[in-house]
Order: sequence, then C-alpha cells, then structure tokens
Amino acid sequence: MVTSLNSATPGRDVGYLVEQMMRKVVLFTDTSNVVVGGLPANALITGGQVSVSTAFSGTTPVINVGFTDATASSLSAYASAQAVATAGTATMNAVLTSGALPLSRATTVVASVLGTTMAAGACEVVLRFVVGP
Repeated sequence: MVTSLNSATPGRDVGYLVEQMMRKVVLFTDTSNVVVGGLPANALITGGQVSVSTAFSGTTPVINVGFTDATASSLSAYASAQAVATAGTATMNAVLTSGALPLSRATTVVASVLGTTMAAGACEVVLRFVVGP
C-alpha cells in the first residue's frame, strides 16, 4: 500500500503577484512544532509579526518560528527566541535576515513556544509573503 503521497503541507499561492499571508494561533501548550502553513517554492518573505493576546506565564517564555522540509530545516529562521511574556504585537526578530531568503523548494512554516512552568499564554503568528514567477 502507498503511504507517502502528498504528506507535506501544501504551499499557499493565489496565483497572482500579490502579497499573501498565513496566520495561526499558538498556545502555551504548543511546545512542539505547530504548522503555521505552507510556503511555495520561491516565496519571498515580506514581513511577519507575533501578536500576543494573553501573556505567556512561566520562566522565560519565547517563541521560535521557522521552516522545515525534506531537505533541511531552520526552526528559528523567522523568529528566534522572541519574547512572549507581555501582551502586544512585535515584528518577528529574524524575518528579514539572510535565513529568510526565498528557497527553491516548498517548505512548511512551523512555530513552537519554549519556556518552563507555563500556565497561560496565547499569540497569533502572521507571516506575509509574495510568490515570484
């Protein structure tokens, strides 16, 4: 029996050269990689932010946002140990660095919250991108 067809998160692309976005709620219980969405090949990241609606409790809570695929992964390419202990919106601290350059392959965007003794916390991860020709 075939078990490996189309197992990756599909890339989003509306088919026009316009800015697109993906958005996902991440909770304090999401300590492993939460799939935010799929980036198609050659997607150019134009921005991103983390909007904390309920401050994360516990010791040094942070969020990482990055990508993974069958070839490689960088789990903090877009946000690296970004603080989520206070409510508010902040630009992802690594979203426009060299690690966020367009990749020639489709990737899955993932987020994870790190910290100890967390009992509360909720945020939304928003990533904006354009798919080139």
